[in-house]
Order: sequence, then structure tokens, then C-alpha cells
Amino acid sequence: MPQSATYHSIVRDNEYEVDFGEAVLKINGIPEQASLVATGPGTYSLLLEGKSYDMHIHREVFGSYTITINGTAIQVNIKNRRDLLLQQFGMSHSEDSQEKIIKAPMPGLVLDVLIEEGQHVEKGQGILILEAMKMENELKAPASGVIKKIHTEKGAAISKNDLLVEIS
Repeated sequence: MPQSATYHSIVRDNEYEVDFGEAVLKINGIPEQASLVATGPGTYSLLLEGKSYDMHIHREVFGSYTITINGTAIQVNIKNRRDLLLQQFGMSHSEDSQEKIIKAPMPGLVLDVLIEEGQHVEKGQGILILEAMKMENELKAPASGVIKKIHTEKGAAISKNDLLVEIS
């Protein structure tokens, strides 16, 4: 398990407080039997309540991650205690004023592009549908902004970490 730390996480509009302690994982204050072992760069094996999960964690932009668990991609926004304190005081450690890029979290096929260049998008809005490992995954905007450039098209085969969309 990571060193003792507390994080505020947002997954599909649900908020969680996750505490990593000495061999203990608490989600919203409820202890869970868990073990997390790094198996390579950005890859982990998670044992949670007796079930095993293969995880790959890819950082999109500050505080925004794509976590792939057993082949299913999930967008997660994470804030630590420092980030929450800065937010409380009206300050931000985010990159809201800077350009954001969206890269492919895994290889796959672009089934649909849901946005157009010049279009304004809101944080969490779907931007494209990616088929990977026979599953459809909706990639979402990590922040609000204007679509600056789309680097892919419907039907395109993409590789992991390919640049897909730029938001400014």
C-alpha cells in the first residue's frame, strides 16, 4: 500500500474519501481488506475484499486520471489534503488556465467523435467513444474549455498515449 495519505476522489459524479494507511484502506471511513502491489510502471495488482483486480493508472492532466481496472476505463479526479485546502481558500493548483490534452489510455478503435473543433465543452462531457478489448469507453473532458484541435477521426485505429484532443 502507498504511504499513509488521504485523497478526495470523484468517480462518475460520486465523491469518495479514500484513506491509505498501514495495510488498511478506508473508503468513506469504512475499512476494506486491501493490498496494492506495483507490477510495473503505472500498473498494479489490487486485492480488495478477496477479489483480484489488474489496474493501469494513466495521468491525463493535474488531478485527472484514467484508471483501467480489468479492461474497463474509468475517469477519476483526485485531490489530496493540500489541494482541498487551496480550494477552500479560493486558490487552485490546477491547470484550468492552461491547455489540456487528452491521450489514448489504451490502444483501440475510435467509434465516434462527439465534439467539433471550436466547440465549448464542460468538464466531464463525453468527447469520444473508444472501443478497446471489445468494450466501449467514453472518454470525457478533464476540464471545461474550447476544443482547440482534434487529432483523430471516427474509425481510426489508435495506440496507447496517442494524442486525441487538445482543449484550451
